Amino acid sequence: MISLTQEEKIIAVIRRHLIWLVAKIFSFAVLLVSPIILYQFLSLAEKSLSFKVVYLNQLYFFIVSVFYFITWIYFFIDFLDYWLDVWVITNKKMVIIDQKGLFHRDISEIPIDKIQDIKTSTEGFLQTTINFGTVSVQTASEENSFKFDSVPDPEKVKDILLKIMHK
Repeated sequence: MISLTQEEKIIAVIRRHLIWLVAKIFSFAVLLVSPIILYQFLSLAEKSLSFKVVYLNQLYFFIVSVFYFITWIYFFIDFLDYWLDVWVITNKKMVIIDQKGLFHRDISEIPIDKIQDIKTSTEGFLQTTINFGTVSVQTASEENSFKFDSVPDPEKVKDILLKIMHK
């Protein structure tokens, strides 16, 4: 996927901060628990009805199965997005791999000497406390700016790039 020349060495491989994945796992867990809570409400509602709803359990089981299947697919896609979105920094270039779905990926290569500006931003209490943020790289190419959100230790990434640029 990434072709390197003989004198090229990988300096850093950067993924999003783990907190991004933890937030996705938390929302996934909430989605997994919601049908159980809904079932409790449905069983209470069924008891208050004067007639018995036929096949309610079978219909509920089918709907929940479809819901869980779709939820697992979304979680799998989110996990792949986390794992496959990566910045690879070598001593000659920067390779940006942006996974946009199951079957779509954008790969951009930026020569280090084309980088004009590097900006970092850390906003809010959580980003400051856990030390993650956004790194933006401005280039002299047709695609002006590259932005990577939820990067762990954005200042360190900036320092790595600046160190390579000034060699």
